[in-house]
Amino acid sequence: MSHDNKETAAEQKPAVHPRYSRAAVASGVLGVTGIATLWIFGLGLLISAVGAVCGHMAHFYIRCSAKRLKGRGLASFGLGTSYLAMLFFPLLLGIGFALFPVWKAHQGSQVPKLEERSKMNASKLFVACESYARSHRDQYPEKWDDLSGKYLSDGELRDLIRITYPDGQIVSFELVPHERPVLNGVGSSVVVIQQTAPPPVKRVVVVSADGKTALIPNPNRP
Repeated sequence: MSHDNKETAAEQKPAVHPRYSRAAVASGVLGVTGIATLWIFGLGLLISAVGAVCGHMAHFYIRCSAKRLKGRGLASFGLGTSYLAMLFFPLLLGIGFALFPVWKAHQGSQVPKLEERSKMNASKLFVACESYARSHRDQYPEKWDDLSGKYLSDGELRDLIRITYPDGQIVSFELVPHERPVLNGVGSSVVVIQQTAPPPVKRVVVVSADGKTALIPNPNRP
């Protein structure tokens, strides 16, 4: 074949367009995801480690691909963000341990306020129950929905019977069905409304038939 024919064949050969390395794309995505999820214990660290491995693999593949692969910059970005996340993780963990006592103290400071709010809610619920009983032949409501509408709005009733503590524990009021009027002298010993709470909650509110609220030890605690 002549020299001119070789040049013509070379010109007719289709050009190879490099494509992005999948490992480079994965490294970039995992690096950013690792930083975004670093606050989730262990997850961000694992994702960042995989992102770093993908970044190193991408550099190797691109170097050996004879320009058929591209994405060296993306792979470097993924490597950088992955290693940055792995370096920040111990620092974030240390800050978390240092702030944990502060967070617990803040939660503890909220408990007295929530207990006082529980007593106020209990008093409002008792007043609504008394109003209901006067209109229903001295019968207290059997369920909270009986108060909805005429005695308390749906939203107000929902807010009064449930209180969420800082740690996510939910404390709810329950009715203790009985008839009124209660005999004089024993009203303080008959509970008509009580709170139910999971074991971590130390004290709950009860309302006696005479309308007085009190805090008692949570019976669900071991």
